[in-house]
Amino acid sequence: MTSRFSLAIAICVSCGLLAAGAWAQRDTAFQSVGATRNALVAGAMGYFGVSSTGVPTITPAPGTPDLAAGSDLGPVNNDDVTSRNNSAGKTLQFTVPNTVPGAVVQLFADGTLVGQATATTTSTVITTNGTVTLANGARLFTAVQTSPGLNASAASAALAVTVDTTAPGVAFFPIPSTRTDAL
Repeated sequence: MTSRFSLAIAICVSCGLLAAGAWAQRDTAFQSVGATRNALVAGAMGYFGVSSTGVPTITPAPGTPDLAAGSDLGPVNNDDVTSRNNSAGKTLQFTVPNTVPGAVVQLFADGTLVGQATATTTSTVITTNGTVTLANGARLFTAVQTSPGLNASAASAALAVTVDTTAPGVAFFPIPSTRTDAL
């Protein structure tokens, strides 16, 4: 048995993704009669295995979640600071890029499932479920997707979101009177 390693570009026909990476192939004496080849593509979209028939066995990882402008309530709408903590009536909305249409995309905050949606395009909007209250401070949001019939993907890169539900304090400053006349 010999092994060859080379760079390759692979196209996942069933999911429409392109990945470039390392291709490992084992040659056997049975290749001339159509023997099984095992391959693994380590691509920019994540790691996914390929069966002997060329069908993916693991869904590629989605992109990093992005807090939607309507949920990003910090001083500017792209600073990933919010006063919403996923309690009832204070849900958050995220956009997850690089999703596979038909895949179930799950959103996690610090490893706890807080929402999911089924992808219909390559970008999926997820509204959190409002059942897990997030504590104040930095929270790490990741996404995982699972295509029908395939294994779950690796987690996406994390997005740090600062949850701050503390109302701003009100300061009172006395204004000295400059009036000299009496009433």
